[in-house]
Amino acid sequence: MATSPAYETTASIDASSVNTNQTTHPWPTPTALLPSYSPSSPSCWMKEEAIRTLQTSHDFYIIRTICKFVPGLDPAVSATVLSKRWKLWLDAFLKVLCQREVIQEPPCDSPLSTAEAIVRIIRRRQLSPAPEWDGAWIFSALNSSTDISTIAEKFDAQMHSVFSRITFEDWVEWTYGFPNDPIQSLLNTGFNLRNNLARSVQNHTIMVDRLQLLQKVLPSRHPLPLWIVSTAIASDTISEPSEALRFFIDPIKQRDKEQSSGILSVVQRFSILNTRHELQIIGATDIKWPKPFSTDFYFWESIQINSPLDLAKSNTESVSKLYRKLAAEDVLDNSEYMKGIERRWSDLSIDILACLIINENLTVYFMDFAKAR
Repeated sequence: MATSPAYETTASIDASSVNTNQTTHPWPTPTALLPSYSPSSPSCWMKEEAIRTLQTSHDFYIIRTICKFVPGLDPAVSATVLSKRWKLWLDAFLKVLCQREVIQEPPCDSPLSTAEAIVRIIRRRQLSPAPEWDGAWIFSALNSSTDISTIAEKFDAQMHSVFSRITFEDWVEWTYGFPNDPIQSLLNTGFNLRNNLARSVQNHTIMVDRLQLLQKVLPSRHPLPLWIVSTAIASDTISEPSEALRFFIDPIKQRDKEQSSGILSVVQRFSILNTRHELQIIGATDIKWPKPFSTDFYFWESIQINSPLDLAKSNTESVSKLYRKLAAEDVLDNSEYMKGIERRWSDLSIDILACLIINENLTVYFMDFAKAR
């Protein structure tokens, strides 16, 4: 964790003076030094190895994954490096990308323009920008007679709306020390809201009661709202919001320690996490907070060392053990145990898709895997 202050704190709002009309009582605008707050610093070895790979590899899947996930890799640099390739090779790569993304192939009259189009397609953002998150209404609502359940539902929906518009690539860039406006806005607002609530708790007992009720009824159990509420109740104005998201940030940061494994191993794992993030946060209607997806790479590592037959056998034995413990009541009541089995199947299908995104040539492997089950 960075030793310099994560945020420039704003003036506290006295709870007794709050007017729930935001036009007459504006929320203070937070300013944060987010690059110094990010848990890690830019990793030079990743960029250096990435550029060497772009210079030497002819594998479309590897180059696509490198361009997409290496933090801080300048798109202009990537395009310049790729432009040294034969135009026919670049044309073939562009054609494959456009077919995969189901988009029209752009006209390109030079190696550089073709390389620029390739990098632009790989790095294009498919989500609309995250909406601004306003913490002022929460503070005001808690200091009014507004029903706690209403506050909880709106708070939860607003958090989901913001969080589901932040891409995995955004989180990778931010984790390695690069400014990112959506994440900066999210964490700044959460930090300042928590601090104002914490100061209010110190002076007004009723705020403690309101926050304790809110803590109990937050619908999704998203870790960031829970962190805001729980640390405010504890009058904590020091801890930082990234602590609530360590399940998600730590697996990204830990990849920096894998230099001996090489850049390809790192970006492949980023790609797997990205697929899980897209399907189990961005594309999910019922997110399983506080940990919506696995952050291990057991399945990916298994297919590197096992034949489809051996992996199918191991997987079948593991699933069979779960079904042997299944009771009729679990099926009828859709118990947590039954839901756990359903999640196991869902996680397997997502991991297969994640592997195919890394390398579509694994299709034959997974066809053999399915036949052997």
